[in-house]
Amino acid sequence: MFAKTKEGVVDWKIIKANKKTYARVVAINHILSSIPYDKKREV
Repeated sequence: MFAKTKEGVVDWKIIKANKKTYARVVAINHILSSIPYDKKREV
């Protein structure tokens, strides 16, 4: 998998997955933190 995606811009995040719940929270946190959004906008 890494060999096929070594070209170009790829942001890999290695997550320790000894505890599945913790790994899921870290993965979701990484995904949400990488999405740009306007902090001043109200929903």
